[in-house]
Amino acid sequence: MEDILNKDGNEFKMKAHIVNALSSRGLLDDYATLQTENGGFIGVPIGDERLAKQAEQESPKAKNKKIKCRVYRANCDEANRDQMIKITANGPRGRIVFLPGEEVSLTETQIGILRDSVLTNEIEIDPASGIYSARNPETAAKNQYPNMQIRRDPMNGRIVCHRNIPNFIIEKIEAA
Repeated sequence: MEDILNKDGNEFKMKAHIVNALSSRGLLDDYATLQTENGGFIGVPIGDERLAKQAEQESPKAKNKKIKCRVYRANCDEANRDQMIKITANGPRGRIVFLPGEEVSLTETQIGILRDSVLTNEIEIDPASGIYSARNPETAAKNQYPNMQIRRDPMNGRIVCHRNIPNFIIEKIEAA
């Protein structure tokens, strides 16, 4: 059995294309898809040693590797400064509860959830604002709001100032 490539003898660019090719040839039971080092996809016989190597690299154990770290709340709100931090990743087994500043072991998934937790601020500049009368309105808006990112709303052409503020500060100590 040999590798399955496209008509030109090259790798498929998308996984869906190789699956379609295997399906149309009736080879879905005998072949599996493999992503190559170049980022393309090929069909290889089931049981090929390359599939085992790819499975090791994509092992869920790597995602579940624990990393020792401390997590702090980034906001200065006195009301919830000392409240417990709760993270649930991939169901009840991925739940962890801890106090801010406490040393805990978290998975990459749990750390990703904390990183994605942000407070989003957006300000749309009023059309009557003098910013629009400037030679370069985006530069004028950037000068007015230096810690925000400036963009034009494609729907109405107004200037929007945008900023994401993280809710948590993650201090990695070492891999556990």
